[in-house]
Amino acid sequence: MARTYKSMLAAAAFAMIGSAHAEQFVVETNKTLPLTLDTDVSSIVVGNPLIADIAVLNERKLLVTGRQFGQTNLIVFDAFGRQTYSVDLVVTATSDGLVTVSRGAESATLDCSSACRELQKNDPGR
Repeated sequence: MARTYKSMLAAAAFAMIGSAHAEQFVVETNKTLPLTLDTDVSSIVVGNPLIADIAVLNERKLLVTGRQFGQTNLIVFDAFGRQTYSVDLVVTATSDGLVTVSRGAESATLDCSSACRELQKNDPGR
């Protein structure tokens, strides 16, 4: 019985991490947007701080600033070191130039404000 309970907890944890990682937060270069969380923040990790900068405004609100074009990720931890949130951060040149191209089940998001550059390829088979 205890083994089944642990297996169910592990499966739920992987499902939460997997679904959170599929989310995107898009911000333009040199712009700042608020990101409100459901749980208190103790520490954060940004995959590439040259692409996006994060300021902690209070326990549940972050400010995300796009520094340069590209994609990175943000991971948030609570006071016990548990991962409570994860998101892909996409920094665009401008939201006016975003184009999504779909072909069958695959899609790609491009930033075409000056010249088209691929932001993210969405392949459901991955």
